[in-house]
Amino acid sequence: MALNAATRGLTVVTVAAHDLAFGTSRWSSKLEHRGRRYLANGQLLVARECAVERGILLTRTAPHPVHPLPMVLPLGPMVVPEQGASAAVGLGAHTPLGALPAPRRLSPAEALELAPELRRQGLRPRD
Repeated sequence: MALNAATRGLTVVTVAAHDLAFGTSRWSSKLEHRGRRYLANGQLLVARECAVERGILLTRTAPHPVHPLPMVLPLGPMVVPEQGASAAVGLGAHTPLGALPAPRRLSPAEALELAPELRRQGLRPRD
């Protein structure tokens, strides 16, 4: 209602009893998650709902304070190819629903540029 009133030229003040995302899984980090755990548990409707809500936050409700953060999932010797494929499917499933850029495979050099603290040894090149 506040957003609606503000877009119509009214001055609006909102008062909340608690901080943003209080009492949710995002409480401590203030991160809007992709809902991948719901997808992994077969809760497809909940995962879709998370993605749709995230898309609304990114495009309509809060496009200025809410923005996607890059994430690097290193594929080192401890990650078997099936785990990497599973992560790619899970991350890619949310792309069309949530207004996020599509995931992509990085070369070891690109990964190290984005996350210089990664161990160089054992990083696998992209396929």
